[in-house]
Amino acid sequence: MTRGTKPTLLTAMLATGLLAAATLTAPAHAVEILAQYNFGPDIAGGTFSPTQQAADVSATAVTANPSDLTIEFTASSVSGAALRIVGTASTTGSNATERENNAIAANRYAQFSLTPDAGFTLDLANLTFDVRAGGTSTPRGYAIYVSTNGFTTSTRLGGEENPGTTYVPRDFSIGLTGIASTTTFRIYHWAGATDRDIRIDNLTINGEVIPEPASLALMGLGGLLMLGRGRRG
Repeated sequence: MTRGTKPTLLTAMLATGLLAAATLTAPAHAVEILAQYNFGPDIAGGTFSPTQQAADVSATAVTANPSDLTIEFTASSVSGAALRIVGTASTTGSNATERENNAIAANRYAQFSLTPDAGFTLDLANLTFDVRAGGTSTPRGYAIYVSTNGFTTSTRLGGEENPGTTYVPRDFSIGLTGIASTTTFRIYHWAGATDRDIRIDNLTINGEVIPEPASLALMGLGGLLMLGRGRRG
C-alpha cells in the first residue's frame, strides 16, 4: 500500500461508518408543540392562523367548509379569544351517532393541516384543547377526525355531544408516526338548531419532528467533508 492511499482508505472507511450510523440511528427527540391555535388575545385581535408552530413544520389557518358552517371569534375566559363553530343548518338524527354521521355526510366541518418540510417526518402524539357549549340548548356536539390522504380514509380521534357551558380540557391521542405527507384535522359540528355553537380554545397538536435517514446521512457526510478539508489544511 502506498503512502497516498492511506488517507483515501481512511476517508472511505469513515464515510461508510458515518453514513451507516446516520441511517440506522436517529437522535432522541422530545415531544413538543407542533402547532397551536389560541385564536388571539381578544375578538378584535382574533386570528385563525397558528399562534405557535415548530421549526420544519407548516401549519395552515383554520378554515370552514362554507356551505352551511360558520367559524368566528368569541370571547374566552381561557386565552382572550376562542373559535366559535356554528351551523347555518340544523342536523337531524334520533341519537348522537346519527347526528354525527349526518354532519359528516353534509360536510359540516372546520379544518386545518400540518405538513413537515422536505427531509422530515412527523410523529403525532396527541391533540389537546379546551371546549364548551355556547349555551344550554341541546343537542349540539362535535367530533374530530384526522387523515393523511385528503380524507379518502380517516380516523376518529374523539368527540362528544352536549358539553357543559364552562371550558374543560380535552386530550385526544393521535398515535401516527413517520408521516411525510400533509395531515388534515376536521372538527365536525352538529346541532338541532342553527344558533347552537361549540367553542374551542388552545387547540394544540403535540409530537415530534424527525429528520429522515437521508437527511441525517447528508449531515454526516457534510461533517466528514469538513474533516477532510481540515486534514488537508
